[in-house]
Amino acid sequence: DYRTAEYGTALQALAAKTGRCLFPGETLRFGGSVLFAGGLAESLFEQEFGRQDGAALAASIQGSAAIAARDELEMIALCVARRDTRGVGALMKTRPGSEAELVSIQPLKTVMAGCVRIDSQTRLSRWTLRPLLALAVYRLARHATQAAQTTFIRAPYNA
Repeated sequence: DYRTAEYGTALQALAAKTGRCLFPGETLRFGGSVLFAGGLAESLFEQEFGRQDGAALAASIQGSAAIAARDELEMIALCVARRDTRGVGALMKTRPGSEAELVSIQPLKTVMAGCVRIDSQTRLSRWTLRPLLALAVYRLARHATQAAQTTFIRAPYNA
């Protein structure tokens, strides 16, 4: 969760570990940036799932057990990512800020309308929507594939 102190601490440790992010005496602050977290999620998604069959991954995500949302925006993003995994994947293949990005967001707006509570209204810019969807689809893909990889090992008989 990019909004927690633990996330900020982990990022600082990562930056310090590489040695290329900070000059001696500099500090790094992350104020719960959804932009950075979403970019990180996009990169991790591509590394871990980029070579998988998109239809099979979408089916495993859509068929996996529900996961808890941390707030209403994440609930909406998880709903959109579960309902249109391939559409979110297509969005992540576009260049941020491009015309192609805008085009790929359009069909997701319709899906999002079905994910917002009837008694509420949500407005998101593309700069917030994209990272929220990237985080959601990455969480769902990790959850779905980890659940599928669970195996049971039979314990040996006691002599």
